[in-house]
Amino acid sequence: MKHARIAMALVAAAGTLLAARVAQADCTDPSCPKEVSQAMQASALRRPFVFSFAVRSLSYLPSAHDRFDGHVQSSPMGYQFSGDELGDSTIRTFGAELGADYALTPLFYVGAAAAWGEGAWSATPFAAGNMTLQPRGTVDTHMWLTGARAGARLPLGPVSVRAELLAGAQWMEVDQLAQPATGSQTMTGSARTVTWLLEPRAAVDLWTTPYLVVSAFGTMPGFESRAANGGLLFAWHWRSFDGRYSGVL
Repeated sequence: MKHARIAMALVAAAGTLLAARVAQADCTDPSCPKEVSQAMQASALRRPFVFSFAVRSLSYLPSAHDRFDGHVQSSPMGYQFSGDELGDSTIRTFGAELGADYALTPLFYVGAAAAWGEGAWSATPFAAGNMTLQPRGTVDTHMWLTGARAGARLPLGPVSVRAELLAGAQWMEVDQLAQPATGSQTMTGSARTVTWLLEPRAAVDLWTTPYLVVSAFGTMPGFESRAANGGLLFAWHWRSFDGRYSGVL
């Protein structure tokens, strides 16, 4: 019991010191770089908007809970199949993401993001109704996601650490070669599905100027480690350091 109390006291003391250190963020102390102080004073009245562009990967982990609705091009024929028919390997695409955020406080923000990616899927041929389907063997996978997000930022001088959660939806389309069971003609088709998305994210920011940031970030759609993604983000902040700069702890 005595050791537990000592540990709790140490944790409380560390938390107090951390809070006090982060609170020293108005750059009024002599240790604050002059260019940082000037930039924060010049942008103090601006709205703390952030606009970002990222290159990143997107992914889909096949699931029996998802239903794909497909159709054959230039034909009224349609078909359906469950997501696990696409195999048990993560399907990955590569593309870009646009985002916009607003800092509610210097430490917390909300915003929205939309992303798009292109790639390919691979699986053994499988039956869907009276069709046999297989990959086209080209760029035949298309993904889009959009959602709202909320996050927290810990400023450490020229570096920031962020954690956020995005909630939204992901659209996916896969192109296929479809062969009817009653004929030998192979036709082209495509199938789509929409799934709800809950995606935790983490990022490390490097402030190259008081307004420009380069970040490395990772995501984990649906909290599935096999579907983890990553990317490189470039952001422009309307207010210097979102109003909060802190020396490295």
